[in-house]
Amino acid sequence: MKPGRVCKPVGPRRASHPFARLVVVLLLAGGCASAFSKEIRHQVDPAAAFKAVLQNPDSFKGKTVLWGGEIIETRNTPDAAWIELLQHPLSGDDRPIRGPVSEGRFLIRHEGFLDPAVYGRGREVTVAGEVRGGLVRPLDEIEYRYPIVADKELVLWGPRREPAFHFGLGLGATFSK
Repeated sequence: MKPGRVCKPVGPRRASHPFARLVVVLLLAGGCASAFSKEIRHQVDPAAAFKAVLQNPDSFKGKTVLWGGEIIETRNTPDAAWIELLQHPLSGDDRPIRGPVSEGRFLIRHEGFLDPAVYGRGREVTVAGEVRGGLVRPLDEIEYRYPIVADKELVLWGPRREPAFHFGLGLGATFSK
């Protein structure tokens, strides 16, 4: 044996490719990464949950919330764009969780124009913004009180992608593109 050389024990070797490590780290780090800045996340008031604000929007004026949902309608007025949303709870990455669970509706007030063709019915949005009270508007044959959120940060989510691999217990597996 040459001086200065260290013998490594003989045994099974673990595959350790730098690219594979990078992929794993990125998948773990990006899996639940927020779409919002740390600054805005620190401003969010956990006491301003949707259900509480819905019951009494005026008592939460000035509080910062992080809510999401599905667009029902986007309207532009001379001074702002208004997005009406059906609220849905948020996943770990702040995207609305689609499904039958909703606690109600709310309005986003955005300074400036938003194209209703882009911010159209059925699209998913998450907003971080300030509660500005409530607004009573007709909804079918009732008067509905909508909480109003003035956006500070607004995320319009892209279409959901179906997983490339589907698995059914007892029925086998199918692959799709």
